[in-house]
Amino acid sequence: MLVNLIRLFFPFRSSWTLIFFEIAIASIIAGIVYESGLTSLVMFFGLLALSLNRLASFLISIVFALIFFNYLFSFVGYMAGMPIEEVTLIMTANIFKQVVSIILVIIIFYKHLKSTILLRRKLIQITDFVLNRIGYLGISSTKKPNNMNISFKGRLKHNKKVIAYTHKILNHFVPNNDKNINIKIMEVHHIPNRDLLGGEALGDRSIAGTAQRHGNNIIIKIANYAPDQVDFEEKMLTLAHELVHAKQYILGQLLNGKWKGQPTSNYFHLPYRNYPWEEEAYGLEESLYKKFWE
Repeated sequence: MLVNLIRLFFPFRSSWTLIFFEIAIASIIAGIVYESGLTSLVMFFGLLALSLNRLASFLISIVFALIFFNYLFSFVGYMAGMPIEEVTLIMTANIFKQVVSIILVIIIFYKHLKSTILLRRKLIQITDFVLNRIGYLGISSTKKPNNMNISFKGRLKHNKKVIAYTHKILNHFVPNNDKNINIKIMEVHHIPNRDLLGGEALGDRSIAGTAQRHGNNIIIKIANYAPDQVDFEEKMLTLAHELVHAKQYILGQLLNGKWKGQPTSNYFHLPYRNYPWEEEAYGLEESLYKKFWE
C-alpha cells in the first residue's frame, strides 16, 4: 500500500486515476451533505464533462490541488496535534523548510495538472469509442474518422450531407482506425477504361465509380456519366459501394493482389459481381445508403 502511494505521488509518474478518484470522492461527499444521490451523479458526470474542455480541466486541476494541499496540512496537523496555522508557520520557519514547501506545492500541482491531462485524453478516447460504436444501433458518428485525411473534389465537397454520409460509413466500418490513411473522393465527368488499371482498381458499377489504392492513399472516383447521366441517388449508392472497397483496403482484406490471404486471381474465373470483394460491396451498398443517408 505504502509503495503504491509513493509511486502515485512520485513527481514524474502520473495517472488519470488521481483526479478521477478525487472527483468521485468529492461527488460522494456532496451527495452525503445534501442527502441526494442525484447531486453526486450530477456533480460527478458534470466535472467529467467539464474535463473535456482544456481551460475547464486546468481550473479543475488547480481547485483539486488546493483542496488536496489543504487536507494534507490538516492531516499533518491532526497527527501532530496542532492547528493548521501552526503547521504552516513551521513549514515556513526557515529557508530550507520554505524550499521544501515550495517543492511540495510544485509536486502537488504538477501531479494534479498531469493527471487532469491524462484524464482528458482517456475521456476523449472513451467518447470517440462510444460515438463510433453507436453505429451498431443504427446511428453513426459524423465526426472525422480517426487518422484519416479525407478530401473531396467537385461539387460533392460543398455538400455537408455527403461529407457526413462518408464519415458515418467509415466510422461504422473502421471505428478505431490506427493507420494514417489519405482518401480522396473525386466527382468526375466520366471514368475512362484505363482508370480501371493500375494500383488495385475495383468497383466497376458499369464504370460509375472506382476505388484505387496506392500505398496509404485511396482514390475514389464517382462519375457523372456512365455512360448516361447518373442521378444523385445512384452516386450515393456508388459512393457507399466504393467506401466498402476503401474499408477492405484499410483493414488489409484486399491487399497486394490478395483477398483475405488468397490470390485474387483465384476468383477471376467467376463473373465480375461474384468476386468476393465485389459481392460484399454490392451486398452492402443499398443497406448503407438506407442506414446512413438520412
